[in-house]
Amino acid sequence: MLDHFFRPKSIAVIGASKNKKKLGYSLVENLIKFGFVGKIYPINLKAKKILGLKVFPSVLKIKKKIDLAIIALPAPIVPLVLKECGRNKIKQVIVISSGFKEIGKIGLELENQLKIIAQKHRIKILGPNCLGILNSYHNLNASFARGMIKKGRLAFISQSGAICTSLLDWADTHQIGFSCFISLGNKTVLEETDFLNYLAKDKKTKAIFFYLEELTNPQRFLAVASKIAQTKPIFILKAGSSKKAQQAIASHTGAMAQEKKVIETVLKQAGLIQLADLQELFTLTKFYNCYERLAGPNVAIITNAGGPGVITVDEAETSKLTVKSLSRAIENILKSKLPPSANIKNPIDIIGDADAKRYEIALRQVRRDSNINAIIVILTPQTVTQIKQTAQIIVKHSNKKPILVSFIGGKAVASGKNILVQNKIPFFEFPNQAIKTLTQVWQAEIAKTKAKFFLKNYKKIKFSPNLTLKILKTKQLDLFAAAKILKKYQLPLIKSIRVRSWQEAQKKAQLLDLPIVLKINSEKISHKTEVGAVFTRLITAREIKRAFLKLKTKFPGEEIIIQPQPRGIELILGFKRDAQFGPVFLFGLGGIYTEILQDLALRINPLNKLEILSMIQETKVYKLLTGYRNYLRVNLNDLANLFLKMVRLANENPQIKELDINPLIVNDQFAKIVDIRMIITGN
Repeated sequence: MLDHFFRPKSIAVIGASKNKKKLGYSLVENLIKFGFVGKIYPINLKAKKILGLKVFPSVLKIKKKIDLAIIALPAPIVPLVLKECGRNKIKQVIVISSGFKEIGKIGLELENQLKIIAQKHRIKILGPNCLGILNSYHNLNASFARGMIKKGRLAFISQSGAICTSLLDWADTHQIGFSCFISLGNKTVLEETDFLNYLAKDKKTKAIFFYLEELTNPQRFLAVASKIAQTKPIFILKAGSSKKAQQAIASHTGAMAQEKKVIETVLKQAGLIQLADLQELFTLTKFYNCYERLAGPNVAIITNAGGPGVITVDEAETSKLTVKSLSRAIENILKSKLPPSANIKNPIDIIGDADAKRYEIALRQVRRDSNINAIIVILTPQTVTQIKQTAQIIVKHSNKKPILVSFIGGKAVASGKNILVQNKIPFFEFPNQAIKTLTQVWQAEIAKTKAKFFLKNYKKIKFSPNLTLKILKTKQLDLFAAAKILKKYQLPLIKSIRVRSWQEAQKKAQLLDLPIVLKINSEKISHKTEVGAVFTRLITAREIKRAFLKLKTKFPGEEIIIQPQPRGIELILGFKRDAQFGPVFLFGLGGIYTEILQDLALRINPLNKLEILSMIQETKVYKLLTGYRNYLRVNLNDLANLFLKMVRLANENPQIKELDINPLIVNDQFAKIVDIRMIITGN
């Protein structure tokens, strides 16, 4: 239980100070200034009083129960005072102090000491190197932030204290309220999932926002977050996933399933919404500051200017929103009440001379329309525009369904903007920002279903080791060794024959359908096309001889095989075993275009046929698979079933580190595995 972090009745500030420039002063001042009603015990070896409060030299001198301790002392002293907290049975501690693992080896050693002490005394630590914690509904500012959060329905958890203070200042300007702010710091003991568990039960919190640089325990986080996301939307700004340099990876799947893409996939699959930048995070809080949810994707646009209205429609059409037609009844009412030159179709253009009354006519009718789930109101300042009055009317009608507003301009619209912001109406400088926000809110609604499926099946995944290969080191298997493993899962390789001479190659080609392929089969070569280890579309005896001799000359001692080359669409199926998330599965356009076009979709477990079909539909090659132009329609159910066999192979064979089936050639009659790249980890 973390109740004492959010609703303590008594707090000891260890490192309290009389010096206004020190954090120890700010911590005590914030507790008093923002109305904390519990007992405050400043701890300082020399002072007698700080801000009118009696000072104690140590927590051991306080005989009454202390719910929460806040430590703001130099890092080397922190382990000592943490031991004193343990002796005084203080179970929840915020370590504000920096100078731990973020500074290197010496700091890491100190941080490990904290961990050992915390385990011994069963102390839960927030931090170190953190801003602290704020709870608006308990008047608690247990931080050194300059301000206090307003009461609201949002929770913000951040690994960066600086982002906390920036959002706090921005939110104050925009009248955004929060239930609580949590600065995680170094996450020595408590991490994001611990606080997520608490927020799941917090009735004041309706939406949760994260800034994270890494997931401490990804498996635990996903299980908890996917459960909560079914009722409370979770938005994550994840930083620190890019790499300056990628290590050489043998398989295409390994090369393309990089950390950033894997994180994006995992969060999406678990029903969590990943944000691209701070602007998206800040902007989204405007919606949830006023509204809890979006009932559907249908949007109406009311504008006094045609241009911005058309631009906004274009933005909506490229998003997951729909500019829905109004009901005939509503259109008839608008026609009777608006000028003849007004456009009563969505987007509703009430034209440039619209006063506040005309906005009210449009708003009153559109919000009654059951076809519409949200309204975007656009205003441009013109000669007769009543900006203040229009803003007041929007406030008046904002309680039925979400209304997002864009008054485009500067000084001329400032008075209206102020009215809207003061009344927590989501205000945007430009309409496209409103569209972006609604799109992400709707994604969060759709994601509830994904979260439900993910959670239901996540813990059911069984990893039953089945592979009996015994090898001493990580290696790539040759084609036939890899094919032997796939065959056990009813994933047969296309007919492949070893040939030792160009004469034998010509003879065997007569037994196969033309054209044929000649290629090297070697454990040493990963990407055959790149090094000239494969010749395709061979038809004549002369072409076969020439290709064989070139391979023999360039790769002496290596085995050469011959295969038929059927016509069809080349695909890639594969997986890479991720240290945090297990197998990361890949589907996309295969062959030589795999890494050039990177038309691919990723998933982790759990997977069923429906999720695999969704995965296929994400790719551009999906159009070709469904019979685009002259392409033959592929049986997608059969393709999904084949993919499921690979999923089973991955789950039952933990020794397989990476697998590419590339290309898998498919058409309306068959699916043929042409090449396999399998990497096995050593024992």
